[in-house]
Amino acid sequence: MRLIAALKSDLKFQFKHGFYTVYTLIAVLYIIILQKIPGGLFKDYTLALIVFSDPAMLGFFFIGGIVMLEKQQGILDYLAVTPLSPQEYITSKVVTLALLSVSASVVIALMTHLSGVNWLLLTISILALSVFFTLYGFMVTLGCRTINQYFFKTVPFLLLTTMPCFAIFIFPHLWIVSLLPNVAGLKLTLGLFLGLPWQESLLYLLILGLWDIVIYKLSLKVHSSS
Repeated sequence: MRLIAALKSDLKFQFKHGFYTVYTLIAVLYIIILQKIPGGLFKDYTLALIVFSDPAMLGFFFIGGIVMLEKQQGILDYLAVTPLSPQEYITSKVVTLALLSVSASVVIALMTHLSGVNWLLLTISILALSVFFTLYGFMVTLGCRTINQYFFKTVPFLLLTTMPCFAIFIFPHLWIVSLLPNVAGLKLTLGLFLGLPWQESLLYLLILGLWDIVIYKLSLKVHSSS
């Protein structure tokens, strides 16, 4: 019951502060841009990169704004004296932001790429990516007191996640980088629209799942120490 109450509270908080409105506008903009691009390989690449870099990473940026707002409004101090556990607090944030990420991704793909998409795999892939990046962003919030501090701190963390992704284009046969969650996620997302053997899809999902478990445990330690 506490988790359900936390989910409802987070949904209301995110809606009240305009998170859903902002991303609805962004999603509409992406749809308009993609619909202007003629069908073909370039459009497939563009859609895959958008689905990976924006809805999938939405949690990374939004979690920072949410936690900073909660700190400024004293909500975290209030939560410290409630029976809500760290697991429930973090799970609620992850679930609500994953819902937004998955919804945005599916709508964008539906409106711009109607054929040849495995919708179940798309949903699971974006869910796994959203969980990772939301928890990754949650860890970055440690020590930050303002939104500006958070966004300044994100720069080196974003470089850590984006730079290895270039390796799959420069060194396509360098398989070791595929063990990184961001690279596995990018390859999986590209494969959704460009084609990928099911064995590789399963492997990348397994990699993402393992990283989600690891970063969830780390996030619990971060929450307990903050």
